[in-house]
Amino acid sequence: MFSRKTKKEGKPSRKRFNIFKETVDEENMFFHSRLVTKTDGIRLLTVEPAKDSEGTITCKLRDITFAEKPKYEALSYTWGDEIAKKRIYVNGKEFQVGRNLYDALKHLRRVDQPRILWVDAICINQTDIIEKNQQIRMMPFTYNRASQVLIWLGLPLGIEREDLTRLFRLDIGGTNVLDMSHQANLITLCRNPYWRRVWIIQEIGLARRIHIHIGTYNVDWDRFIARVEACERCYDSIPLRFKRQLDNKYSSGHKLQTLIETHRSSLCKEPRDHVYGFIGLAIDCEDRFPIDYNKSLFEVWKDAIMFKTADRDSTQHDLLRFGKTVQDLLGGPRIATRDDIQGEILLHLTAVDRVWDEDYKLVHSIVNGEIAELRVPARIAGRISHLGPSHNEIISVTRKMVQWKSSITRHIPEDQLPSAREESDLFMEVLDNVAEENLKAISSYDRIIAWETTKTPNSLSLRENSLGFNNADSHEASILNEPRLFLLAGTKEIDPSSSAKLGLAPPEAQEGDYVCQIQGITKALVVRKRVGFRIIGTAVLAENKFLARARRDSARPYSTFGIAEFDTIHYEDRIDLCLDVATAYELLN
Repeated sequence: MFSRKTKKEGKPSRKRFNIFKETVDEENMFFHSRLVTKTDGIRLLTVEPAKDSEGTITCKLRDITFAEKPKYEALSYTWGDEIAKKRIYVNGKEFQVGRNLYDALKHLRRVDQPRILWVDAICINQTDIIEKNQQIRMMPFTYNRASQVLIWLGLPLGIEREDLTRLFRLDIGGTNVLDMSHQANLITLCRNPYWRRVWIIQEIGLARRIHIHIGTYNVDWDRFIARVEACERCYDSIPLRFKRQLDNKYSSGHKLQTLIETHRSSLCKEPRDHVYGFIGLAIDCEDRFPIDYNKSLFEVWKDAIMFKTADRDSTQHDLLRFGKTVQDLLGGPRIATRDDIQGEILLHLTAVDRVWDEDYKLVHSIVNGEIAELRVPARIAGRISHLGPSHNEIISVTRKMVQWKSSITRHIPEDQLPSAREESDLFMEVLDNVAEENLKAISSYDRIIAWETTKTPNSLSLRENSLGFNNADSHEASILNEPRLFLLAGTKEIDPSSSAKLGLAPPEAQEGDYVCQIQGITKALVVRKRVGFRIIGTAVLAENKFLARARRDSARPYSTFGIAEFDTIHYEDRIDLCLDVATAYELLN
């Protein structure tokens, strides 16, 4: 799309757009005017008929309200190469569209009568963010109210129209079967780039009826899917996944988190669409998720994770794992600037209205009517029973290795010694090759975890008087300014999801500190029981013996450090951490 330019007095309004390599007369170009509707409404595109298939594409664009009960079809397509533009005419003015949309309009227009369509690239002023926000919020209604959704798969490159006709006329239930050429054509159609677009998930999911267009050929959705289902080689194709999604469109499978995670491989040019593209389809969103393309990527991430934490009907143990998925889709750790993180820390410090549940546990803090903290269920892996040598010492000083092995024998229960020794040996292999970048997962900071101290979870009183803390190294601990090895007390050997019995902690860690794991997160939190509880920093655990053995026997490492993976947390091992957004974000990176 183009933005208007102020013309200088007495100068011709001709301007060269390098992208098109041609001279364009700006006075004869179409620009959107403000969308004017008294109630909810849209623009509709009337494509004029043409007997000559190669003739100029001319259209009319008009505003209309839903109250007028407009009759139209909605186009679902991929924008494709936006550099190779083609010219059409809208309300008598020139307008540039992508090549794929140009081909769609050319093949969809009728010979003898107009065709009324809703096409996002033309019917929404893409340069007006306010309008775009409003129209995208209305897209679920736009597609749902269309008489049918037209899927445009593009030109049938390598497939003749006659082949398509024979394929879709074939009586699959009779004696005919799909031969090799039929299967090859179906595979080609199922691998069309169209199926990987984010927005089609909503467009198909909300359609009343669907018709598929391939060049001049068209077929209804049910017949297309029946052919795909009859092709064994298309069993796991994207169209069949959509079919299964449509079959369950009113179930919990259409919750926002499920949609985002299920379709994380879908493609879009605008990162925000990895979230916004599912809002209209998600059964749990309704009007509770803000759509605003003016927001930064970090703000969109925050909206997503706050939406998740506010859902009291959903399990929260995977909150940060979901946050990591959204972060990756939006662009990775760099979507948050230093100012974003500092602003969130300040917001947390100024939280004044704290909300408690019936057990006097903090649910969340409120700042100006908005939740300021995330309640994250975590598993207590154990308490630090011994602090050993630093990362560099264990690598470079043989005497320190001998002392460490002796410490394992003295501090680990006898029934757990075999696995602890195995985990230690394999962890030393990791430390021999660990990159400095990975060691940044171990960090120090002092932030509060708000909790009512008179209602301490059982697991926070873990063998308070029976750990046998060795405080002889406390002076040495205050001198070292690098990650130190530690041993855990209170660990359990249950299954491959159990935690290891050792790891690396920040210099500020002390014997008696708790180590907490969060689902799907490599970093563990070091928590100290003081007046309330405070996060002292982040630590990493070795892989448990099951994963360590698998890594040893595999050609590639499973991970650098142990990642918490568990479906449930036993109440004795559970603590609900109330984290500020900045701390939660830092844990993901």
